[in-house]
Amino acid sequence: MIFRVAALLAFVLIEFSAVSNVVWAQQAVVRRTTLLVRDSERSRQFYQALGFREWLDWSEAQDPESLTGLPLNAKPTNSRIVIMAGTDPYVAMIGLLEYDKPPLTPSRPPNQSIGLNDIVLVIETTDMTKVERNLKSIGAQIARQLKAYKSKGPAGPKTGVDMLVYDPDGYLVEVSQVLNNTVLPQK
Repeated sequence: MIFRVAALLAFVLIEFSAVSNVVWAQQAVVRRTTLLVRDSERSRQFYQALGFREWLDWSEAQDPESLTGLPLNAKPTNSRIVIMAGTDPYVAMIGLLEYDKPPLTPSRPPNQSIGLNDIVLVIETTDMTKVERNLKSIGAQIARQLKAYKSKGPAGPKTGVDMLVYDPDGYLVEVSQVLNNTVLPQK
């Protein structure tokens, strides 16, 4: 029975993808977002304050005559990547990548209003009080203090608290905690 259901589902996916030019049988998952940072140690401390743990810390000398894999303006001689993991052991990790050359400069003054080409990281926690205390203890720049929110989503209304904070390189991070997620009966 399970095999027939799987075969039927695969057939439906193949038929749908043939019509829409989308291959739905493939899985796409964001495993890691890598941020270019000036000081990987300072960034590691920031993301630890949010509740992430260090998953990998890898440094290596770069061959200045080889390609680095990224379109940098100069060939680095050293690099370090620190990968921070949340509660899932495989997805939604944050990479903190530092090169010695070129000195990376922000595309805009740090900690000012955001614009195109910026990103906003959205991180959910189960203990906002602890995260807020951790962030303040390391001197993180708070962009918007902790506040309550109410929202409506596909699963129904929910309430929570959130805040905005800048990481050491000026990336904007929204940190939130859902306090009440009420699922309404379907009509």
